Amino acid sequence: MYKILKKMAFFLIMVNTSSFADTYEQNTDITDQLNKDIMKGGIVSIPAGIYKIDTIKSVVLKSDTTLKLDPQTKLIAIPNAEKSYQFFKIHDVKNVTISGGTLIGDKYSHLKKSGEWGMGIDIKDSQNVNISNININQMWGDAIYLGTNYRGNPNNQITLKNVKMDDNRRQGLTIVSAKNLYANDLVISNTKGTSPANGIDIEPNDNKAFLDNLNFTNIRTMNNKGNGMQISLTKYNNTPKKVKINLNNHEDNGSYFGLIINGINKPIISGSINVSNSDYLNSRHSNYCFTNVINNNLVINLDNITQDKKNNFKSSKFCTDYTKNQNIKIKNNFVIGSN
Repeated sequence: MYKILKKMAFFLIMVNTSSFADTYEQNTDITDQLNKDIMKGGIVSIPAGIYKIDTIKSVVLKSDTTLKLDPQTKLIAIPNAEKSYQFFKIHDVKNVTISGGTLIGDKYSHLKKSGEWGMGIDIKDSQNVNISNININQMWGDAIYLGTNYRGNPNNQITLKNVKMDDNRRQGLTIVSAKNLYANDLVISNTKGTSPANGIDIEPNDNKAFLDNLNFTNIRTMNNKGNGMQISLTKYNNTPKKVKINLNNHEDNGSYFGLIINGINKPIISGSINVSNSDYLNSRHSNYCFTNVINNNLVINLDNITQDKKNNFKSSKFCTDYTKNQNIKIKNNFVIGSN
């Protein structure tokens, strides 16, 4: 009896394995099949292996779906000549989860030189989106883009956890518009190819966007040609919406500046930017850079920051002497070492 049961169990395992292989055949374009499975809703799993994705068609996520990639799964973009694409497209949906695996773009195999908007995960006007335990590398544009088409509700309740973004061309993570973002344990490295080439870029396109309760914890940026993190509010002037950005435990190594905040010399932006327990000593300029803050309604709080002891860019029009600005509140500001 035991032998019969053992043979039956072995047979069932073999059938399951064969079924998986029939669903997603390795080294082939699985875009259409994957989108059909996602349309059914629920949980969709991709087993370990290497598969191709047509990023012009995109993997289109629907509401109430979970996409699970095995840690050993690699999805590789089929090279194209388009100026823009979305590897994973999350638009106007809610309750979406993506976890596991590696996405690899066509940065080194793109068929033309124009454009810079080939996105790994493109999130617009969606709610309750969770991205975790995934690697996003070599996109023609950004690894992750949080934007808006101004249709319906804005991005809200977005969680990014344990995401690694390496060697993307334009940005690691771009945030144009979002509410209640929780980004934890991110590693963003070697962004280069076209400007701005930042690790993280918070930059609304106009004053209709949201920068409400954006939270970053345990962030590592390394060797980005641009900055570790840039907050640019140049186009956010004259907005009734308050800015609230919290950055805790950010370490940069080798990016241009670890942190740069510009476009804050406009009088009609309100809210707060809070930076704590962060280390910029090993950035290429070993400091952070702010344009002049003339706005009493926007407060920048700095608490326990490690950087070069010298404010070594006083002569720059872009980076002003923050130590003399009353709207930048410095608390326990550690300035140690000299590069």
